[in-house]
Amino acid sequence: MNAYQFRITLKGTEPPIWRRVVVPSGISFDELHDIFNDAMGWSGCNSFSFRFQGSDEAIAGAAGEGAGSGGPLPGGARAADDTAIDGFVESALRDGAWFSYAHGNGWEYRVDTEKRIEGRENAWPEVTGADGECPPEGCGGPDAYRDFLAAWSDASNPEHERMRAWGEGQMYGGYDMAAVNEAFRAAYGGADAAGGAPRHIGRIVHIDGGEPGAPRSLYSVLNRFAKQDLKNNLKNLGIEEDASARSKSELIKTIAEFILDRNTAYACLINGFDSEIELLKRCIGQDQPADPNSPGDFIYFAKCGYCYLSKDSRLIMPEEVARMAEQLLDGEFERKRRRYRLVRNYISAAANLYAFISPEYLIELFNHHNEQKTDTEELFDVYYWMRFRCPDVAIFDGNLMDIGIAESENAEATYRLLLEKQDGKPYYLPPIDEFMKYVDRGYFERTAEMEALKGLLTAHCRINPDVADDMIAEIRRSVHSGADMGELFEILEAEGIDTAGAMRAELEGLLSGVRDSTRTPGDRGYTAAEMFRMEHRGES
Repeated sequence: MNAYQFRITLKGTEPPIWRRVVVPSGISFDELHDIFNDAMGWSGCNSFSFRFQGSDEAIAGAAGEGAGSGGPLPGGARAADDTAIDGFVESALRDGAWFSYAHGNGWEYRVDTEKRIEGRENAWPEVTGADGECPPEGCGGPDAYRDFLAAWSDASNPEHERMRAWGEGQMYGGYDMAAVNEAFRAAYGGADAAGGAPRHIGRIVHIDGGEPGAPRSLYSVLNRFAKQDLKNNLKNLGIEEDASARSKSELIKTIAEFILDRNTAYACLINGFDSEIELLKRCIGQDQPADPNSPGDFIYFAKCGYCYLSKDSRLIMPEEVARMAEQLLDGEFERKRRRYRLVRNYISAAANLYAFISPEYLIELFNHHNEQKTDTEELFDVYYWMRFRCPDVAIFDGNLMDIGIAESENAEATYRLLLEKQDGKPYYLPPIDEFMKYVDRGYFERTAEMEALKGLLTAHCRINPDVADDMIAEIRRSVHSGADMGELFEILEAEGIDTAGAMRAELEGLLSGVRDSTRTPGDRGYTAAEMFRMEHRGES
């Protein structure tokens, strides 16, 4: 089949948040809207529109399922669910143009059509590159997002604690590209997909909830799902079984046993955010109203199978789940969850900064900063629980390693190369507030050298500031991965910059500055300049 490759960038974000997405040809703009939102990490519940550079024509959709149907559209706009992407995208490819995709609350994407792919084997969408966390869907647009980030990352900000609690409730933090692609594969191209028809992976199936407050068992609730939806539930829960030939009653039994397993339930509950836990508690014994267009607080536990969304927008908790939740959410639970989150943050931050770390050194690092010490047993308990929600670390050769490296095709070679580079070097140990910024997988220090390079690109090379930010982020990632100077120049050349011209020497100097001031796992978190100074300290 044929496909198109897009790069979508959220305007107004710094560093820029972007995804590179491959989508099948022949789909509608409504389906493209779904794919872009799934790729970013949003639910896609807002009204939206597409506009093409150099054209007054608009393609629009209303909020909710069947986005192009039934809702009011801007004057003269085409309906998104009735308009195929191919003709518009081919024009954009031919003209070298980009188009915009407005997504409510002031958010807008720049969409660059990078290429057509012919004879692609896979029938499902795929994210092939990404940088940056998905902003909380309810944060209110780019300006509000910047305010949120300022409060989120600065412990001295008076809004810090409130924004931390709210952001965690909105599931902010952690982008798992592998999980998104697996969900795409299951929803669009898996053997169980109904007729191969696309199914938006962020939507929750509504069921007939019966009378409010009526007693209901987990088995009776699951029985209200279609067989195909039960198969999809099996995948969403991470149950690795072939469901293609199983009866509906067998599927229900397998799902119910998984949901009611107390060890699994504890792992799912301990990963809940504050607002999610509070909503779950309110669901015990009483249906709760839910806004399907603002799923932030209930979508996680709905996917875990602890509550279900009725057609009249009530959250329903089965009786067996309610009894189990009451027992597990005891007086000690909040203390245990806070402790889990602290240890988890150390694991994530260390893996992001150093690429991998031994359990022994991580325990030493944690115990240096915290009065209540940790040990190997607690560390691996936390690692086990982490796998139930946005896992970002894997075990590799006995170390805790960034999952992007551990699951890559050349993981072994990358690991051996890093071991060789790190040999004999000390660990960079920043102040604890800076160290914790690395919990965000997309975080990196924005240095003066990077700003100087951006200034040259925008002022002298006439590069759009957003594109310049994208290039700097890509250069930073390439340096982080050990790229040489030739590879950094290739990033500039890909944007049409003449690197052989009069400015080559200046560009080379600025690229060297960025390379020397970027923290890398090969130097155990130090920059090349810092490592050079340490190695030559005392020399005349």
